[in-house]
Amino acid sequence: MARIRSLHPGFWTDEKVVALSLAARLLFMGIWTHADDAGRIEAKPGQLKLLVFPGDACTKEEVAGWLDELVNGGLLRRYEVEGIAYLNCTNWARYQIPRYPLVRFPAPPGTPPESSRKPSATLL
Repeated sequence: MARIRSLHPGFWTDEKVVALSLAARLLFMGIWTHADDAGRIEAKPGQLKLLVFPGDACTKEEVAGWLDELVNGGLLRRYEVEGIAYLNCTNWARYQIPRYPLVRFPAPPGTPPESSRKPSATLL
């Protein structure tokens, strides 16, 4: 379920973001619009290709490479719960604070409950 999300102006000049390829940056923004309200989404490159790049001539293998770039850059975290692979947007709570959160995917192991997480004003 896609959601309307805000993009902080500091996104464009953040060192982690600037170090990414243009395609990885676009994928990251697309993931933000399709992630649940806790910043989680299933780690399915083929599905992400259809959600973020539906009319573009890229492959799910390229999307998988861009996901690796985002993970290696510290913007996404991979995890698995009951054999299903997920991605979690790091520092999500610093920017996205939904009033009525809808969490569809399980939390990464060892993550505190959402109710105890407090937003911060710092950048990525």
